Amino acid sequence: MQIANIAEIIVCIISAFYYQKIKNSFLKWAPFYLFFVSIGELMAHYYAGLPNNYIYLIITILSILFYNHSFYQLLQVRKKIQKLIIILSSILLVESLYLILFMAHHQSDTYYLLIAMGIELSVIACIYLYDIFLSDDMHVLLIKQSGFWMAAGVLLFFSGMCFTFAISPIALKYDLKIFDTYLLNFIPRTLSVILYSFIAVAVILYKPTTEKTSRLANTFQ
Repeated sequence: MQIANIAEIIVCIISAFYYQKIKNSFLKWAPFYLFFVSIGELMAHYYAGLPNNYIYLIITILSILFYNHSFYQLLQVRKKIQKLIIILSSILLVESLYLILFMAHHQSDTYYLLIAMGIELSVIACIYLYDIFLSDDMHVLLIKQSGFWMAAGVLLFFSGMCFTFAISPIALKYDLKIFDTYLLNFIPRTLSVILYSFIAVAVILYKPTTEKTSRLANTFQ
């Protein structure tokens, strides 16, 4: 079991422990998402060496749903951005289903899907972070806002993953490693620990009475 899997399980337990507090928030699906992702990752590890790409495609679908739903809730006053989230996430879901049904054994196509998802979620995360940086509620420290930690974690993870998959042909060709671990394994595992750590902070810091959504309603309207 990798450290990223351990992080998933720990954060799943944390989110389940705080579920009563987050059940009506943008984080309400966190324990369920993390539970199924943990199961999927363990299954993929167990079936390593066998055709298991479809497992990662299912995890990708869960990720598209969870993170886009989270930002949809955080950006409640941004109706145009919410519509954009629905459109882009729908396109990604259709592409994911197509790959599962017809091209599950083509790993390179999965890389393109992950890059597209990474770009979409990174852009949405940037929009949310832009909003809270320019918000008139800056008297509330950013590090105390659960939405900030979610967006920052998503931005770091998915932008990093985009970079990783973009350089995958080079990494595979030259057998690149860090600390005797393949680069294409090292970066995702490290980024996963960062992402799940940030989600854990978001869950712990969430306060139903003070947490705010995006305030700059007229910026893109």
